[in-house]
This record gives sequence, C-alpha cells and structure tokens, in this order.
Amino acid sequence: MPIYIDYNTTLEEESLRSQNHNITKKHNPSSWVRPVKLEKKNEILNKLKTIESFDEGWDGYGALVPSLNVFENTKKFINSLDEYYIEKLNIEGFYASPYGTFFIEWIKGNKMVSVEIGHDLFGYYSQNLISEISEDGISFKEIPKELYNSLKEMYPVFVFEL
Repeated sequence: MPIYIDYNTTLEEESLRSQNHNITKKHNPSSWVRPVKLEKKNEILNKLKTIESFDEGWDGYGALVPSLNVFENTKKFINSLDEYYIEKLNIEGFYASPYGTFFIEWIKGNKMVSVEIGHDLFGYYSQNLISEISEDGISFKEIPKELYNSLKEMYPVFVFEL
C-alpha cells in the first residue's frame, strides 16, 4: 500500500500532529504520513451520475449532454489517476462543459492544471504545458508523464511502497 508524504505541510500542522501523537522531540518521519481517503473519488463518481441525468440544453443555452463514450472516458481517467491527486481536487473543479466534454481542474494559488475529456480527444494544460491527445478509443491505462509532472509541481509528494 502506498504511503504519501506531503511536503507542503506547514510547521504549525507538524507541531499539532506531533502533540496529538505524543512524538518526542526527535525528528520522526512517521509524523509526516497522511492517510489517503477514497471519499473524493466517490464524490466525483456521484457527480458523474447526476450529470448523466441532465437533458439537452441543461444550462438554458443549448448545452450538450456528454455522450456515453465521454462518461466512460472520464471514468477511465478518474480510475487511472493516483488517489493523492484525486484528493487534491476541489469538487467544483470537476464539471461538464456546454460542449459535451468534462473538465477536471486543480487550482493552487496561481497554479492550475486543467484536463478536458471528450469522445475521442483528451487535452490538458498548465502554465508550462499544453498538450492534446487524439486517438480512437482513448486508453487511460497510464496517465501521460507530462500531466503527472505538472500535478507533482503543484503538489510535491514522495511515494514509497511498504
């Protein structure tokens, strides 16, 4: 099971965590470990189910409902994404566009990583990266390295296996 160490933890958070776990003054790396929750993934999948029930013109201006293929591609993407980055996603950053695609956006300070998933198109961008992948039958067996690098830049993390 992977353990995630978040290097963005503040000194105040570390101090509170140390007090709560009665950690001695020695530097104890186990105090850095944060458990990963699956609640956010379920929240996103539930939001997907809600959007599936939308009618054409759901925004009042003729918005398209994403096709079944777009829903499937989005589920594949969510299921192939590391849980750590799912937990960092604000649910408001996951939404359907009026063009029948889904957007997934991570925002932290002045940094942003955005992913758009369509029927046969997958695009993503950040301040340092703009990329578009177009292929027949999008496969999300592996998230593109460039996309993960952009997420890691926003949310530095060290992962090791037990």
